[in-house]
Amino acid sequence: MDAGFRPLHVAESTVAEWDDFESDWRAGIERLGTPAARSFADQRRNEYLGGYRDVVGFGWLVLTPS
Repeated sequence: MDAGFRPLHVAESTVAEWDDFESDWRAGIERLGTPAARSFADQRRNEYLGGYRDVVGFGWLVLTPS
């Protein structure tokens, strides 16, 4: 509101939605079919499950000028 906007709608994703996003994102990387892509997807999965799964998520705002 200090920046001149009013929130019309505020929402946060669930853990299930975040899991779906991460899984779909990694699957897209793996579809490249290269060893480097597979390695990257594996690394990302390990980081997600072993680190930031319950820390990072999605949030979104629908704003209108004040």
